[in-house]
Amino acid sequence: MARMKHNLSAAISEKAFRFIQLPNEQGHNAVWEFKRSPEGRFFLSICGENELPLSAILYEYYPRDGRLRKMFEVDREWIVDREAMPPSKVHTSLDFLPDGRLIMATHNTAPAPGHPRWLYEQHYEDMWQGYPGSVVMLVDPDTNAVQVRGIPVPRESIYGGLLGADPRYFYFTGYMRGHFYRLDLRTNEVRDYGKVTEYASFRLIRDDRGRIYGGTYSGELWRYDPEKDAIEDTKARFISPYGTRSRRQCAYALKSPTGSLFFAGNVDGELLELDPETLKVTRHGYMHLREDAREACPTQAIGGMEADENFRLYYGLVTTCDGKGMMRLMRWDMLNKKEPENLGLVAPYGKESCFICEMIFDDAGTLHLIEVCGPHSPYLMAVDVKRLSAPGSEARPSGWSRRRPRRRPSARNALSTRTSKRGGHGCCRCTISCRGGRRRCATRRW
Repeated sequence: MARMKHNLSAAISEKAFRFIQLPNEQGHNAVWEFKRSPEGRFFLSICGENELPLSAILYEYYPRDGRLRKMFEVDREWIVDREAMPPSKVHTSLDFLPDGRLIMATHNTAPAPGHPRWLYEQHYEDMWQGYPGSVVMLVDPDTNAVQVRGIPVPRESIYGGLLGADPRYFYFTGYMRGHFYRLDLRTNEVRDYGKVTEYASFRLIRDDRGRIYGGTYSGELWRYDPEKDAIEDTKARFISPYGTRSRRQCAYALKSPTGSLFFAGNVDGELLELDPETLKVTRHGYMHLREDAREACPTQAIGGMEADENFRLYYGLVTTCDGKGMMRLMRWDMLNKKEPENLGLVAPYGKESCFICEMIFDDAGTLHLIEVCGPHSPYLMAVDVKRLSAPGSEARPSGWSRRRPRRRPSARNALSTRTSKRGGHGCCRCTISCRGGRRRCATRRW
């Protein structure tokens, strides 16, 4: 049987998507929170990443026509000291209270105004130019009213969070210390359950019985059982076929219709299925291109993951082809024993991508994905995945376009030009040319 020919240079067909440029006039270059509510409403937060001292802004997104509604700016609701690191983003911590309000926490990956780059670790205990700590907020999506609940853990940056089965409690992880915390929303009391990861682990998911799962930076999975009020080791872990020792934390997680949990490793992209009752692990393999394609196009990190009504997985994959590193959209029907399928590079109208943070299906079956940390970021693509298949030899290369929409000028582009590069962990490493000369942007985490 002839081996399939891979057209790895082709972009997603222009006939299959709608392009939405997200606001970047002030220099916001990323989104790390994109969530759908139980009522079917979409919310996203634009943020600043590494370059400028910016604060996050929350929007409601209307998937039918691509409109955005600005809800609030974080620095208008919270006092941001002019010398301190700002609350630059909301990072995988947005959830929905039973009364319809949103709960979220701020995070920081933007520099203080006097710093040349993000120096969070170097200034962790600096009371003037450091980060004061993440702020928890409750937001009414109908009135935009914001209730600030303060800083639960001084100086720590909240990196991921969710409500428990009992919505009185908000659970979250800290970026620097790697601890797991619980905030009582009635009393504002904070409980520290101790260290659950080396640091920098964010993805949390809840099973049908209310147990909360997370991962360590080095690839082990743990869970919190609210009935026992204790942390448990699941004995499950990601295994790297390439010897990767860092950035192996759980980057994305989904709950299947049967109640099992699927976890995707950050860099090596192993897909695990965990039975929450028996803790049995099923290893479905790796989400990368298979070896015949991988040799020509080395793969790195996973970016975004979602499942359709048949639980076919869609996700982004960082790949390097012809010297260029970009995201491509992948589909994997692993329950029917099929191989991962390349659907094309994410490069709408020639706008080459750097990373995909999240992706969500709407009720019509359209996949909405957000690109971040690149020269054109942030932007959103609404993709009709039913029209997609693996691009053949006749497909156009990623740099070609029938038309190019007018590019909205941004503060970031006015001051600097970015050429996206990547380290081994898959995040954006940028060379920035500015008025002061040429420097390297020290990215550790997007």
